[in-house]
Amino acid sequence: MKTYITIALLFVTFYSFSQAVISPELISIVENTEKSEDYIEVNVFFNNNQSLDELSLYLDETNADFDTRVKEVTELMKQNSDYSLSEFFNGIELKGIESRVKDVRSFWGVNMINLKIQSSFIYQLASFSFVRYIDTNSPRYRIYESEKPVVLVEKEPGDAEPGLKTINAHLLWELGYTGRNILFLSMDTGVYPDHPAIDDNFAGNHFPMSQCWYGVRSELPADHASSSHGTHTTGTVLGLDRATNDTIGVAYNAMWIASDHVASSDSDLLDPTDFMAVFEWVLDPDGNPETTDDVPRVINNSWGYDYSLAMQFGACEMVESEILITLETAGICSPFSAGNDGPGASTTGFPAMRAFNLVNPMAIGALQTGGELIASFSSRGPTPCIEESGSLQIKPEVSAPGVNVRSCVGTDEYGALSGTSMACPHVAGALLLLAEAFPEASAYELKNSLYVTAIDIGDAGEDNVYGNGLIDVFAAYEYLALTYTPEPPIGNQYDLKSEIVSPVNTIICPDNSNFTSEIEIVNDGTETIDQIELYIYLNEVLVLDSIIDISIAPSQVYTFTTEEYEFDFGKNTIHSVIKSVYDYTEYDRFNNADIATYYVIQEDVFPFAMDFTAYNDDLSDSNWLLENPDNTVSWENLTWGDEEEYKALAFNYSSYPSRNWETDFANLPIISLPDTEPLYLSFTYAYQKRVEYLYKDSLVVELSTDCCETFPHELWRNGG
Repeated sequence: MKTYITIALLFVTFYSFSQAVISPELISIVENTEKSEDYIEVNVFFNNNQSLDELSLYLDETNADFDTRVKEVTELMKQNSDYSLSEFFNGIELKGIESRVKDVRSFWGVNMINLKIQSSFIYQLASFSFVRYIDTNSPRYRIYESEKPVVLVEKEPGDAEPGLKTINAHLLWELGYTGRNILFLSMDTGVYPDHPAIDDNFAGNHFPMSQCWYGVRSELPADHASSSHGTHTTGTVLGLDRATNDTIGVAYNAMWIASDHVASSDSDLLDPTDFMAVFEWVLDPDGNPETTDDVPRVINNSWGYDYSLAMQFGACEMVESEILITLETAGICSPFSAGNDGPGASTTGFPAMRAFNLVNPMAIGALQTGGELIASFSSRGPTPCIEESGSLQIKPEVSAPGVNVRSCVGTDEYGALSGTSMACPHVAGALLLLAEAFPEASAYELKNSLYVTAIDIGDAGEDNVYGNGLIDVFAAYEYLALTYTPEPPIGNQYDLKSEIVSPVNTIICPDNSNFTSEIEIVNDGTETIDQIELYIYLNEVLVLDSIIDISIAPSQVYTFTTEEYEFDFGKNTIHSVIKSVYDYTEYDRFNNADIATYYVIQEDVFPFAMDFTAYNDDLSDSNWLLENPDNTVSWENLTWGDEEEYKALAFNYSSYPSRNWETDFANLPIISLPDTEPLYLSFTYAYQKRVEYLYKDSLVVELSTDCCETFPHELWRNGG
């Protein structure tokens, strides 16, 4: 890789210490700390040894593709981080303050470290020439409060949401562009993956959860917001109920991955370092720097930091927002909702208020239904971060429908929400369509095409209410076509599909933990495909890498049987990936992979008794197996009693989202029973009624004698 160094860096290296490198919030904390030996947690940002701007120019000049951009940016930023870490540790050792620093964590996405340092040494740390900025790690990011609560609405079979047509998405559908094979990241409050409008689009149906879900609050995909905020925004990006042809998403054939770190209230805010960890994961979700097909092309950011608080804490100098420069240089589009604090001037939230160029960050305003008038709540410009008047100072950049937007709610319902949070996904979806048509275009070019072709609304020209106006994705397509030849929509000539068909039972006894697996390889395309590469992973470890010398005709199915493998106790995964040895463009690149989860249930001795006080709240350290199909509220080891001295297996029905006939299982371990002794089962149960007419549920106790294949014996049943 080339090394990029600018003359400016040589000047930066020798600037003398200035208190300007310390955030106002941190200065206040240091001045009000009573004991100088008290530790303060801070984020320290370094000057880059190699210039990201120089790399960006080089990538643009060479028309670098997405794969090259991601790899080059990742390598350069990691090199900068390694260089700065070496400078840091050498520096604190030379000054003899290494004992005053502890718990150092590095983040290469913006070349920063998080650490704890004694307060009296903050200014000494700031005097290092390689230190650029020091800030607190105080929690700050959440979804913007909506003007109205969610209103449940009915499905619209066979129709598309009005906002999709308002931005002319349907004109690109008619050309054949639907987001196919493009990957999207929902950076939000989480997503309910089983919602029928988005379940088929979840990349986690095909790949390990570790590369499809970054869960801070939940191990498995779920939405922690009462409004289903992340599920709603994801639906607007790519939702389609294929059973009813109810289209709620702009790019309904795109695939999604997600994270859940955005707070839905002030009580569950996370630190900036939590966000940095997610952004770094975005650049390499599968943990393999040699692959980039796991990296999302577009991120939706319907969140931010309240503008008034942000300005108090020095928002315009907050270096953490420069992660957006890293993402854009890597080819990733990352639009932001402007905020819901209008109609006052300069109310755009952070980081949307920053302006690194004309479209980064790309702040999105919210329009009323029909797309002709701004919503009163939509945040306005100008940004206080730019002093000179002009386009850089104007916020938002563009606008999109954001009032009474119907999308996914809960696990299977639909509802209307209003906010710039609802406008931003229209832009994210539009960018997915454009990325499909113009894969060679950079992130800047994709966003700029929407910016320069937006339909002017309000005062003539760009303004601090509408920005450049309503996005028109078809006009953006025509604009990009002046520079690039559009990639034709993918045909179905070549389409391999992998499906794991055995073992059939997902719960397995220890005696059956040795197994062979059958994988069906299906040709869903219209052309014969010769020679197949097959990769099989057991618990994400490669156990088979083979070329199968076969010829598969259209609609033909070939079954591959593996050698014998052995499952571990607890959770196990089998992951299969197939592809042709030839460089075909696949109609669906995601269905080449399949993943299946199995559980080897543990054994216990007779007689069996359970002391719940000995185990964690989620029973993960016990030999019970809990099954939570929809990843929402489920069984938990609940503490109770006047002094919280007891624990019991419990289910919080009052917090359960409304979904009829959803079943959650708590499986006891296998118990080998004696032949002669009389047997009995006893347990104590309690039920607390809250709103009787709202909740109807049942507790059923069943017995299996064939290792969970069937449960023919019902021992107890009662309804709430």
